[in-house]
Amino acid sequence: MRIFILDVPIVIIAGLVSAYAYAKYLRERHPDAYVLMGLLVVLICWLNVVLSNLGIIGPWFTGRMVVPVNTTIGIFYVLSYPLWFIWGGERSLSLLGRSKAQGGLLWPITLKDTTAPFKPAWYNTQDIKDRK
Repeated sequence: MRIFILDVPIVIIAGLVSAYAYAKYLRERHPDAYVLMGLLVVLICWLNVVLSNLGIIGPWFTGRMVVPVNTTIGIFYVLSYPLWFIWGGERSLSLLGRSKAQGGLLWPITLKDTTAPFKPAWYNTQDIKDRK
């Protein structure tokens, strides 16, 4: 089995970018977008591995940076792509925040506060209207 050595970094970067896009832009309107983006990225990478090992295409349309590995190790390596996507996404969410209201670990060093105001959990307008 032949493996392209940059598959895991590609999956990690895709996880970082998609988690950021999900947290900042898609969370309210499309709550399942992160899962769908992860499935799409992993399926594209798996399709690339299968087609390149069948000899239909070259890995990522190039023939460079390919390493032959034992088939069993290669299968476990390829099956770990979703875990690498999640790992990259978790790093992005912890650094940049899980929603618009959270700033993440990098928030203290930002020059301008770009977090959105949040509604406190104890304040529910429907409860106030029901009391009157």
